[in-house]
Amino acid sequence: MLEQLTVRNYRGLAELEVADIGRLNIVVGKNNAGKTRLLEAIYLLAMGGNPEALVNPSVVRTYEMATPGDPESASENVWKSLFSDLDIRKPIGMHAHHEALGRLSLEVQANAEQEAPLPAVILLSRQGNAAEDAARLANLRKQKRSDLLLDALRTVEPRLVSIEENSASGSPMIWGDIGLSELVPLPLLGDGMARLARVVLGLAQAGGGVLLVDEIENGIHHSALPNMWRVIDGAAEQFETQLFATTHSFECLQAADATLGPQLALHRLELDDLHSKCVTYARDDIKAAILHGLEVR
Repeated sequence: MLEQLTVRNYRGLAELEVADIGRLNIVVGKNNAGKTRLLEAIYLLAMGGNPEALVNPSVVRTYEMATPGDPESASENVWKSLFSDLDIRKPIGMHAHHEALGRLSLEVQANAEQEAPLPAVILLSRQGNAAEDAARLANLRKQKRSDLLLDALRTVEPRLVSIEENSASGSPMIWGDIGLSELVPLPLLGDGMARLARVVLGLAQAGGGVLLVDEIENGIHHSALPNMWRVIDGAAEQFETQLFATTHSFECLQAADATLGPQLALHRLELDDLHSKCVTYARDDIKAAILHGLEVR
């Protein structure tokens, strides 16, 4: 597991230090404090600064290119936007300490290519790929561990008898049997089902590495949040995956605290002189912050 992280010159993160990292981490803070940028930074570190990851708009948020296919435009609108203050003369630097791998370091400059040191999956708040979900379920089934996902989804839909991946709709997706005459595509069973499935499959895919989830509460009703965290806790332990998740929901934070107890690490990002800083809460401080209505929006 990652235990400590420093990020320099990545987007708005001129210099950010995150200490006392746990297995299950929630990141809170106001809009534009740097929560999603922190997830992106961890992903890029885990991917070894792979240039494809750096400019993949489905993973890292980028400005729309003014002229698609124009290398000069791409450099100006995509590559340049990755650097703090848009200054490409200052390399992006990321340094972390991993429990098993020791020190991890990354410096991103033009033409930099490094091997990925950790398995990593990132799920942005509006990201969803039914075919990718189906492929991940197929891989889980190959490992004879698909019951883990089925049990997780039953916490949201108790009628669920089975799940499978197929291409009956013309493209691969996950289908569920809830006792009707035909199987039902998982997305039609509700946003909460699709979201929870995506998170559990992400934990499996990133086994031994990190799963990064933006706005983890999206699509999940507040009454189901304790079950969601129980499922995540069990899956993260089984697959030995470390989780970093952002949230704007106080109910989500309450449920995590009540369900996870000492497994939970809480990090709050704040803007200080237009730059982000991280405050990591001690265990007793988490209780006090929740008692007094910690602002997470």
